[in-house]
Amino acid sequence: MRDDSGIIFLDLRQPLRILELLFGIMKAGAYQGQEVVARGWYRRSPVPYVELLHISHSGRVQNSWVPVMKKAGAIVFICIGTLWGMALMGF
Repeated sequence: MRDDSGIIFLDLRQPLRILELLFGIMKAGAYQGQEVVARGWYRRSPVPYVELLHISHSGRVQNSWVPVMKKAGAIVFICIGTLWGMALMGF
């Protein structure tokens, strides 16, 4: 993405790599050369970038499902740990 101050790289991650490939092949071209609204987290690294939560253009929104999957995975592991702990304690 480029604005008046320069260029920043955008990173739209998905839980499965195949979804990233399909986005790149089928949908990414629609965002090139357009004004977009990008929402995410600025990440400092040798080459700074924005890890996207979602990007929108002309009413079309592309979401990243990674944050949702991280929260769902955390809930699943908490439940498994709780059940395992209860089983070990004899409840």
